[in-house]
Formats: sequence, structure tokens, C-alpha cells
Amino acid sequence: MVCFTMTLAAEECGSCDKIFKIASAGRVEVVNAAGEVLLTHNVGRGGIWRAT
Repeated sequence: MVCFTMTLAAEECGSCDKIFKIASAGRVEVVNAAGEVLLTHNVGRGGIWRAT
């Protein structure tokens, strides 16, 4: 799993809860309350990732 931060651009466009700047290469996992992985996406350092 990778670390991420909200992007300034995301704050400007009003969807700051869905757009993230990736701090290190790895993968993003979306996990539900039961701990089940719903989505996995490989990402690169410095990339922008958007949940849809």
C-alpha cells in the first residue's frame, strides 16, 4: 500500500475527497468496512490517482 496526499488541484475543483497525489510507487487499495479489497490499482511515485 502507498502513502498519498490530497492534491491542491483537487481542492480547487471541489472533489478533494476523491483525488490523491501518490507519495511512493506501489498500489492503491480500496477496502470496505469488512476489510475486503474492492479495487487495486498499481501507481507510480508522484502520480495523481482519482477514485471514481
